[in-house]
Amino acid sequence: MFPGFLHMMHEPERHFPPHVKTLLLSQSDFELPHDTPLAESDTEHHMYDFTFSVSDMNVEGGCVGWGAFAKNWSFMLEALEVMCS
Repeated sequence: MFPGFLHMMHEPERHFPPHVKTLLLSQSDFELPHDTPLAESDTEHHMYDFTFSVSDMNVEGGCVGWGAFAKNWSFMLEALEVMCS
């Protein structure tokens, strides 16, 4: 167990006192184990499945904010156009 605070902040020293240990650890640093069963797909209708995970993204508001910036949402939109055509 880490005796400090796991964070995703740009400047943690602005938020924590000097005696608090911090570790930059984002949600995207985790992945599913390789033995995790995936749902069977209907291969006659599609060839690929895509997953894009981001926290704190306001979908109704146009997907703006830190999450969209950190995960490069504008590039993802362009990439999906290419991958799905």
